[in-house]
Amino acid sequence: MRLLFSKSASPHHSFAAYYSFVEKIFKADAVLHFGTHGSLEFMPGKQVGMSDVCYPDSLIGNIPNVYYYAANNPSEATIAKRRSYANTISYLTPSAENAGLYKGLKHLSELISSCQSLKDTGRGQQIVSSIISTAKQCNLDKDVELPDDAEEIPAKERDLVVGKVYCKIMEIESRLLPCGLHIIGDPPSAMEAVATLVNIAALDRPEDGISSLPTILAETVGRDIEEVYRGSDKGILIDVELLRQITEASCGAISAFVEQTTNKKGQVVDVADRLSSILGFCVNEPWIQYLSNTKFYRADREKLRTLFQFLGKCLKLVVADNELGSLKQALEGKYVEPGPGGDPIRNPKVLPTGKNIHALDPQAIPTTAAMLSAKVVVDTLIERQKADNGGKYPETIALVLWGTDNIKAYGESLAQVLWMIGVRPVADTFGRVNRVEPVSLEELGRPRIDVVVNCSGVSEIFSSTR
Repeated sequence: MRLLFSKSASPHHSFAAYYSFVEKIFKADAVLHFGTHGSLEFMPGKQVGMSDVCYPDSLIGNIPNVYYYAANNPSEATIAKRRSYANTISYLTPSAENAGLYKGLKHLSELISSCQSLKDTGRGQQIVSSIISTAKQCNLDKDVELPDDAEEIPAKERDLVVGKVYCKIMEIESRLLPCGLHIIGDPPSAMEAVATLVNIAALDRPEDGISSLPTILAETVGRDIEEVYRGSDKGILIDVELLRQITEASCGAISAFVEQTTNKKGQVVDVADRLSSILGFCVNEPWIQYLSNTKFYRADREKLRTLFQFLGKCLKLVVADNELGSLKQALEGKYVEPGPGGDPIRNPKVLPTGKNIHALDPQAIPTTAAMLSAKVVVDTLIERQKADNGGKYPETIALVLWGTDNIKAYGESLAQVLWMIGVRPVADTFGRVNRVEPVSLEELGRPRIDVVVNCSGVSEIFSSTR
């Protein structure tokens, strides 16, 4: 591996001989590389503008290079294009689903559920002691500060202890894991599409006038979702429980929506026709039917309708199958439609896959969504630094800019730098970010902080944004 990716080491003989065999003896019409990623594009030579003394140029020769590449990695796909003349074709990354609970963690979750109904009875201390003991058996005491089993806990503090354990359980249960591997040309099943749509629906998209599903559901019960997130992180039991209910309701509403387009084999079919029949009339909307049986039955119908119209478009893109068709076009020497790469959750315009990947327009970042996310991260970081520094704000913070992160998150790292300094980007009438304006100290609510920015020293990542 060190030889394959060393900038100073030439490729070993068998590696070089194989490419010569493919072109000179086998006489291949084209080669198909499967990424992410190979080693051809990382061979010694110039970063851009290859010459005959650069190994990628010598190895690929005159063979057309078609390259399947993960849609969420445009930075390294750009290197493949620059250094090995690749025609990239994006493929969908595996859908992610919640990890769930098992064994002791599942038992612990059941104990916490029973605690809700028993905490005000004489068994309150006993059930909390059982929760603490089981949490320690599951090694959660390494992540959550827990009192001794035998220690008498005042009634007012029990909820906080249980809340912290519950929050950790929720974090483990909701952790995203990939659903196996992606098969080229095999669109996601209905269940996999649900997992993707739940993640898409969890983000506010102010530039499109779309509120996230958790935001809409929290507003129904008079809460702000950011406050719920912060309360849950602190282990406040009522917020942890509310967040669990919001998460379950989100999954249920989106599952009810996707089921309307699903056949008996669990495949999403006739998306356009079925969505038209659902969205064309305001009656019997499946998400409304599901939410009517929950505490969120008064959710804003207009906001929900706007969100699910957007999710309907996303569903059509998620299950579209262009990957094999684009390969056929490339091998026939035809045009392969270009498209942006990146995180399909943050930017559904990455979909459908099967596109010739490009990165991003540097004048289009940071986006509005990236600034909103960066503000939450920076404010949390500064409060933590202030607490660790005896109540004093930090004067300087160092930050590393990675090409991959900025491409995937549409400039969120750059947005963090701007918010620490206390400025916001200003877009012109074409949506291009060419200047910034200062945020007043009254609005900022803190001193401006100097930022030392270091661009990533990992050349193959940085080269994509240079």
